[in-house]
Amino acid sequence: MAYAEMVAATNFSFLRGASTGRDMVLRALQLGHTGLGIADRNTVAGVVRAWLALKQMRKDGLPPPEKIREGGSPGETAWVEHPEQESLESKKAKLLKRAKAFKLCVGARLAFADGTPDIVVYPVNRAGWG
Repeated sequence: MAYAEMVAATNFSFLRGASTGRDMVLRALQLGHTGLGIADRNTVAGVVRAWLALKQMRKDGLPPPEKIREGGSPGETAWVEHPEQESLESKKAKLLKRAKAFKLCVGARLAFADGTPDIVVYPVNRAGWG
């Protein structure tokens, strides 16, 4: 049965979402979902890492390494593999096949200050984004 979570929030929805777009795409693929709709609160910032992860997984079936901050100065960073990297190697072919058919929908949850209920939008063209 096909399933896609259509209103997911990444860690860019402060105090509402916890996972990175990269980890959300990977988990959705592991669960066999056919797609994912990311709608962060008043931003599309979390989608960038989700798209990069999906692009990498479509290329070789494994998630990309993640850049993390190390040390005290802003320039001290390191690349780390996904914690499940070894177990993912055995499922590489299956994940690659799923990633090629996976649909990632980009949207936003518009939250208003005047009490208007939130609206989840998924623009389909340039005018919609405008």
